[in-house]
Amino acid sequence: MENEKTIDQPLKEFGQYDELNNQIIDKHFQYFVEKSNINVEENIEQVKKIDKTQAKLASVNYRLKGLKTGSIFNIIGIVGSSIAAIVGLTLVIMYANSPKSQIFIGGIISLLLGITLFVLLLVNQILNINKKINSTESEKSKVEKLLSDEKETAYNQTLPLRLLFKQGTKFKIFSESLPLIKFNRSLKMSDIENLRNKYDYEDTPYDIEKMATYIQSGSIYGNPFIIKTEKSHEIIDKTYHGSLTIHYTVAHRNYDGKITQRTVTEVLRAQVVKPYPLFTDTSWITFFSMAAPNLSFSRDSQKIHKLSDKEQKSLVKKTQKEIDKRKKKDHSFTALANTKFEAYWNAPNRDNELEFRLLFTPLAQQNLCDLLENTKIGVGDTFSMYKNKKITEIFHDELQDINLIDDQQEFYEYSFNKIKEKFYKFNKECFRKIYWSFAPYFSIPIYQQTKDFDWEFDKSSNSPLSEWEIESQINLLPRKLFVHPNTKTQSILKIFNPTKGENIEESYVYSLSYDIIERVDYVPVRGGDGKIHHVPVYWDEYIELANKTKIELVPFENQVVDEDWEEKNKKFITDDSYISSGSIIKVLSSNLAQ
Repeated sequence: MENEKTIDQPLKEFGQYDELNNQIIDKHFQYFVEKSNINVEENIEQVKKIDKTQAKLASVNYRLKGLKTGSIFNIIGIVGSSIAAIVGLTLVIMYANSPKSQIFIGGIISLLLGITLFVLLLVNQILNINKKINSTESEKSKVEKLLSDEKETAYNQTLPLRLLFKQGTKFKIFSESLPLIKFNRSLKMSDIENLRNKYDYEDTPYDIEKMATYIQSGSIYGNPFIIKTEKSHEIIDKTYHGSLTIHYTVAHRNYDGKITQRTVTEVLRAQVVKPYPLFTDTSWITFFSMAAPNLSFSRDSQKIHKLSDKEQKSLVKKTQKEIDKRKKKDHSFTALANTKFEAYWNAPNRDNELEFRLLFTPLAQQNLCDLLENTKIGVGDTFSMYKNKKITEIFHDELQDINLIDDQQEFYEYSFNKIKEKFYKFNKECFRKIYWSFAPYFSIPIYQQTKDFDWEFDKSSNSPLSEWEIESQINLLPRKLFVHPNTKTQSILKIFNPTKGENIEESYVYSLSYDIIERVDYVPVRGGDGKIHHVPVYWDEYIELANKTKIELVPFENQVVDEDWEEKNKKFITDDSYISSGSIIKVLSSNLAQ
């Protein structure tokens, strides 16, 4: 650990790690291609066939659309000519006693032209247009069948490759790209207990309103961390709006003094406030370190990167004035010499000036200022940071929707090149998101200088998984396994009563969700006519639903993508089991909770 490579200037060093990540992605992809033994050239040629067939289908659809449009106009012509013939016949009958009148002659002409056009257009419709439409629709069906067959062939060609993108692929690629971040396989109950004892970690108490949808623990410079995404639920007020249009007459005296009636149209509006279940996803990293163990502060994002040069300078000047005022009131306060950092970082609530300076050395200040300004390489001021003694939390925009979980459905493509493009894209996004989320931590040298040589995650198979770990793993399974059948909203899944056996863990999953029933309230509103009208306001009633499910888990320490994974775990896999990121899970029973 003493010779472990560190990142001292994350903005400047990003390029070399990004390039390494490209190489690692390429290495793994080429390995998968070779292992799958697919014929890439054959697939490329097959995709060309598909492209040609798709172009042909587009052409057929274009012709068919033109024929159907022509058919519509032709039918309009048939109807129009029949009307002309009927009108002509009517005029001939009505003016039969005046055969020399212009109306009679016009009727004859209209009748003859109408009949002629009717016959010609009808024959054209039956013998020409309909025939062409039927022929083109038949051609379309054949081309669609050909396209379906060609795609099926291409899907079968790429299937061996797609099947290799198993759980653990992103995990391996990232770990090789940035080895100083060492990911832990699973977070155990004992790990959380050790964090409590060593770092005074106070994890959130059991809360039915929250669940861990993603957990990834690990260590950096020997210090533990936890990446967590949490789905929370709360009831808030939601306003629903409705309207009703009314009409009434009013007397009106015009300019000459006469009284007239005019109609007034008025839109009456009303609203009702009803309870609404709000589900929110929040992601953050919790770092544990003995660096500056007595210091606490909070720093919220100010979007420094969105400020112009003039606005940034103005912020620094404003901060200097605030510092001068505070010095006069609080003689014990000593600001940093770097006013720009004070302005950008904006953490006046720090409670230990000595340790604040120990944490934010001149290099750390420069690193963070560069990080907050730069969007050409980095992502700017898109994070907040909160330190409470030995625990530091970073909430970063880049962490939203981040996970190292692989989903084979993401690669459901018939084109090798599309699969390759997605493979590179997803893994690069994963690397960059985690790198920039850790960048504030990298920027502060004391974190890498303060190593915990004694910390180790519990690797024992006898230790039960933490509730967070189990929740994050069942989150990958179909929700229908756990929620009430009438569920129409998101849901919270909570673990309770976990028990540990020799290889198998059992637990109950409690689900909280809602059914939705449309309701209507009629709100009395006085209109301009002086009368009370009842305005309908439609709103949704959310009926709370609960369900309890018993599950069985078999945790595994290796990755599904590993060569020996199936051999080690096949005895636990059955037709009714599900493979999650770290466990083989089976649903044992389910019942509706009241």
